[in-house]
Amino acid sequence: MEALHIENLVKKYFNFTLGPINLDLDAGYIVAVIGKNACGKSTLFNCMLGMESYDGICEWKGAGAAKVSQSFAYVLERCPFPKEYSAKEIAECYSSFYRDFDMERYYTLLAKYNIPLGRSLRRLSRGSIMLVQMAFAFAYKSEVLFLDEATAHLDSYARQELYNLISDYVAEGHMVFWSSHRMEELDRMADYVLGIKKGQQVLFGTREEITERYHLIKGSSRQLDFINRSLIGRRDSEAGASALVDTHREYLKLGVYDEPAGLGDIVDYLL
Repeated sequence: MEALHIENLVKKYFNFTLGPINLDLDAGYIVAVIGKNACGKSTLFNCMLGMESYDGICEWKGAGAAKVSQSFAYVLERCPFPKEYSAKEIAECYSSFYRDFDMERYYTLLAKYNIPLGRSLRRLSRGSIMLVQMAFAFAYKSEVLFLDEATAHLDSYARQELYNLISDYVAEGHMVFWSSHRMEELDRMADYVLGIKKGQQVLFGTREEITERYHLIKGSSRQLDFINRSLIGRRDSEAGASALVDTHREYLKLGVYDEPAGLGDIVDYLL
């Protein structure tokens, strides 16, 4: 995998439009895709995975003539495997579709998390179903990994294991697109951030650029009144007021709390 080029990607439904999305990215990075529920994150993933048709360009440079599906791995909140299948049956039915599928690694990961091989997914917990997906995703050679709420039902031990697998994967020169409601993990691990609001691309850049541009400020309601025109998504309460500010605009610094925003703050106030 060498790079990704997306130009004017648009997906239209009856009452929703995603895009246009535009970005260029080299391999070896983690992209946090952030936004509120129903903003279009999963739709974008489906378009990039080739599961949805779309207008525009999405080019995975360096993939060559190999099947697109062979270049991707994914761990999705909605499991794509049939719920009637067991972990063993999933490997038997689907492993042949993926190049260099490492059956030993798959079963080693399942054993590590105590996943019963013969029990159907329907009879497993949501966390265990995520772990089956995780074991499958890391058992074959892919170029791009999609994570859609992959840690939502994992315990702290399994989450840390997934973080380690992701770090190793990126260090090998691969690319990760990651959507999560756990903003702290994206703050910690993302290299780039793509922000979407109601289907529209609002921001794209490195995590450092984004969090330095947008600051979270807090103070009294009166203090924030003086700079109200510079604020984004202000909130007032009995304890005081808070808002996001775009530091590319000039604004008065009145001695209130003023620090780089986290990705959760950017979702709450901007997206």
